Amino acid sequence: TNLVVKFFAYSRFLCAKMTATYLSQEAIEIVRSIRDTNWIEEETWDNNIFCCRPAPYDCDISDPMVDSCSCDCRIVYGANGVELDEQNPGSLSPLWFSPDTIPYFSYVQVGTPTEFERIIHIEETEDDWLEVCATTQWKHKQQALEITVCDQLYNWYDPWEI
Repeated sequence: TNLVVKFFAYSRFLCAKMTATYLSQEAIEIVRSIRDTNWIEEETWDNNIFCCRPAPYDCDISDPMVDSCSCDCRIVYGANGVELDEQNPGSLSPLWFSPDTIPYFSYVQVGTPTEFERIIHIEETEDDWLEVCATTQWKHKQQALEITVCDQLYNWYDPWEI
């Protein structure tokens, strides 16, 4: 019986870890999708990605006095589609789960609150380069755990080369 109890406890942990990984990867894919949509709509490639600065995004990475430009965001599903909304630096927002809506996980307080919190950190490290990191946190047996997934996005698309 003890082995069965341990198995179920461990499978719950693995399920939560997999969900956290998927939530972090989803955030990276959404930022990538915003970049790709900007290209299709012939907008500046990083338009609507830096949620904490109003357009035009006035952080000039080529300025020798500026090391990097960064922003903490969360994903908002609105009437205009998927958007990034400013998040207080370092704070995470709890996600809610609703099997009757798409997306299933969101910040809208509909459905059931989950143990997961997520934040997206976006940093412009060079001209035409962004580092995007999504962190999802949760608790397992009173222990705080987190998964961080990072990727670099590049402005590789040049419409004049087509």
